[in-house]
Order: sequence, then C-alpha cells, then structure tokens
Amino acid sequence: MPNILQNSAYDFLTIFLVGFLSALAIILTKRYHLGFTAKGHAGSSIQSAHKNPTPRVGGIAIAIAFGFGLFHSGDNEVYKLSLILGVSALPVFLGGLGEDIGKDIRPRVRLVLSFVSAAVAFLLFGFGIGRIGISSVDFIIAIPVISFFGTLLVSGGVCHATNLIDGLHGLAIGISVVMLLGLASISVSVNDMVMARICLGGVACLLGVLVFNFPLGKVFLGDAGAYSIGHVIAWIGVLIIARNPSVAPFSVLLVFFWPLTEMAFAIVRRKLNGKALSSPDRLHFHQIIMRGLEIMLFTKKRRTVANPAASLI
Repeated sequence: MPNILQNSAYDFLTIFLVGFLSALAIILTKRYHLGFTAKGHAGSSIQSAHKNPTPRVGGIAIAIAFGFGLFHSGDNEVYKLSLILGVSALPVFLGGLGEDIGKDIRPRVRLVLSFVSAAVAFLLFGFGIGRIGISSVDFIIAIPVISFFGTLLVSGGVCHATNLIDGLHGLAIGISVVMLLGLASISVSVNDMVMARICLGGVACLLGVLVFNFPLGKVFLGDAGAYSIGHVIAWIGVLIIARNPSVAPFSVLLVFFWPLTEMAFAIVRRKLNGKALSSPDRLHFHQIIMRGLEIMLFTKKRRTVANPAASLI
C-alpha cells in the first residue's frame, strides 16, 4: 500500500507540473498569440466578466497534461479507458478551440459536436447509460437505441452546462475539481481504484491551470477546455455506473447538480423572455452574485475583487 500511495502521489505531482508549465508557457508567449486567443475576453462580450484581454486557450494546457498522464499511467486499464475518453473528446475539443481562436464556431455547432463526442464514446466503450435506478423505467432505458440517445442527451448537456458556468475566475475549474473529487469518493467507496485514479489524474490536470486561472485570471479555459472537461467528467460518471452495479445513478447525478441546474434555469429564463437558447446574457447565478458584491462591498477595483470572490461563494 505505501508503494501504491507513493506512486500515485508522484503521478499526481508530475501531471500537475506538466499542466502548470504548459499554462505558464501560454502566458509567457501571449504577446505572440493574444490577437487571436483572447476573443471575447476584452470586455466586449455581453457575458464577459473580465476587462483585460486574456488568452482563453487554457484547454490546450489541460489537454497536454492529460496526454502526459495518459502515456505515463503505468496501468493498462487506466490507459485504455483514458485513451477512449481523450479520443472521444476530440470533436468537441477541436470545435471549442476553433471558437477560442476566433473562427466563430456557432453555439449550435459546438452543441452538435458535443453529441458527436458522446456518440464516439458510446461506440468505443460499447455502452452508455443503461439504468437510472428506477425499476419501472430501467427496462426501457436498457433498450440500446434508448440508451444511446439518452446518453447523448446527458453527455451533451453536461458539456454545455460546464461551458455555461465558465464565467468567473476559477469557477468552472473549481467546480470541476469538486465534481471529480466527488466521483473519486464514489469510486473509492465501491473499491473501483481504476476510476479513482482517473478522477485524481483529472484533478491534477485542472489544478495546474487553476493556479493561473484563480484568482487573477491570467489564462482562461476557453470553450475547448470547458466542453472537453464536461465531456470527460460526464463519461467518468457513466463508467462508474456501468462498472459498479451497487452505485446508485442518482448519487452520480447529484455530483453534476450545479452545472445542470444552471443550464436548466438558463433554458427556462430564455424561453420565458422569448430569446434563443444560445443567446448570451448576464443573468447566470454567478454573474448576479458578482454584481451584488460589486454594488454592496467592493467600491474600488470592484471587478478585480468581486470576480474571484463570487467564485468562492
């Protein structure tokens, strides 16, 4: 056991350092690429919560760290599952990256690509969501075609939801870390150490970038990072349920409570206001909290302080 813990700690630290150094490289070279990697983060977008142009390609640093961890996992099962997670995330990652570097990939296209990534994962893993823990409906969900489309809907929804909460310094990454730790705890509770290692590897990837993302916002996730993180975490949840019959699906669903709730409220709000579902606004909960802090507490340099403070709340 001590050797296992020591090796796991070493893997965690090295993955963290790769993510850290990759993000640092993006920041140190920003004068060469800021013209096309800071789209929408110079205060010009309606949903922008940051005034200074900032690279929004932190997803690249996370992908590099993920790739390093993949090929240094030292465990065949961890390697196999992580490889499928990475390969299946490519469509939505590339679509998000196109938006991040100014190619104007429409939200509808990115949503479709999240479904494509989900379909690739379904085909490569050979399964999806086959039960929700309600016996009266589980026999319907177990039908392959129902399972396929249900899994696409859930996976794509988590992708989009993760992108929706990427609005403040450290918010999306911080919540993703909490979700991964929640999934890791579920995995450990059923002695599925393979999934626990994958979860903790994901935490290491994210923390390497979080150092620069919070509290000062030196680099942002971007759509490539947010969508890809959502896809990978969603499928980690699917894998835990599929691999462990004793795990209640609702326990995994509750891990995704915050981003899914934010997305549900955004859909209802825009429908009631007669706006397109892809229409951006400044009415997400984190934006309301930040605005409240600006008005009530922080009168000087208020955006600088209120932004990370709202993330903590």
